[in-house]
Amino acid sequence: MIELESREREFNAIQLSIEDRSEELKGKDRQLKSVQLSIGEWEKELKAMKEHKYPIQKSVVECSEELQSKEKNLILARESLRECCDNLESKKGIEDNATYPAI
Repeated sequence: MIELESREREFNAIQLSIEDRSEELKGKDRQLKSVQLSIGEWEKELKAMKEHKYPIQKSVVECSEELQSKEKNLILARESLRECCDNLESKKGIEDNATYPAI
């Protein structure tokens, strides 16, 4: 009889330990689900940031290429303007010589 009571107490203690462990595992499971949700949200946010980032990078590259093209056009226009000025000066010099011949 005493042995039976001792075994019952032991069984009850084990059962309580199992219940405690079960509650502990349920708590950890809730924490894990919370972390998984957070990770999922972070992944969505990261994906959205990447989707926003690439169009901006593309736009920056396009603007840079456009700026380089405009710089080249400006250099060509400057050279063309110099040629025009040189031509005008040489024509003016020819006209001046024609108007005022050397003595």
